[in-house]
Amino acid sequence: MLLVIGSLLAVILLLALAYATFDEADYRRSLVWIADHVFDSTLRIDGPLSLKLSRQLAFSAEDVSLQANDDRFRYSSRSFSIEILLDQLLSGTLWISDISINQLDLHITESQGRELDWQDIEIPPVIVARAAFDRLVIEYQESASDTLHRIALDSLLLDDVNDQGPVSISAQGTFEGKRFTLSGSLPAVAGVLAHDKPNALSIDLSGDEGHLSVAGSIVDPMNGEGMDLQLVVEAADTSLLLEWFGNDI
Repeated sequence: MLLVIGSLLAVILLLALAYATFDEADYRRSLVWIADHVFDSTLRIDGPLSLKLSRQLAFSAEDVSLQANDDRFRYSSRSFSIEILLDQLLSGTLWISDISINQLDLHITESQGRELDWQDIEIPPVIVARAAFDRLVIEYQESASDTLHRIALDSLLLDDVNDQGPVSISAQGTFEGKRFTLSGSLPAVAGVLAHDKPNALSIDLSGDEGHLSVAGSIVDPMNGEGMDLQLVVEAADTSLLLEWFGNDI
């Protein structure tokens, strides 16, 4: 986690220097350099680019592509914009006040001899107040079996209503070729870090394979502590659910 936060701070410091002294062409060259030397990737930005720094970092770009130099991933989007609260990074939290992505494509190829286990992935605490994705496709290619896993979202919207909560969430798309819709409400962003009382949440997931709902409360959403939740599953085949979560459910 410290490595991730440190990398983000390094990138933001470089962007701050660029913002103070560079023009747009310099921004592009700096971001290409950061992608190459920090993330070992090749970055292209073929459309307009904007960078603003104050209490938060506001960045937007169009026609973006990013590809790992060893081909382990490739990313592209028609438009991308993000706003990050900078003071929260110092506390180890990535606080995204707004993120919007249009026509995102991400392809990840599994490294030889290493299978991806989502439980092994460590990321810093992330808070998102608003997110809007339009046409998002993520693919994961297994190396041993050459199996391709695919999730395609027609749309996803997450919004902390009036900055007071609850956070509404809605999405629709396909997973492994099966249609699904998701809706629900999550704890208000303002109360996520308080940890002083239970926060209500509810999620409903419906699709071709059945229906799943989660309802109840959680005291510490950041660390998954103080959970009092009820899980209801209606499905003819729960093998995929068990494969994802194992003995945790």
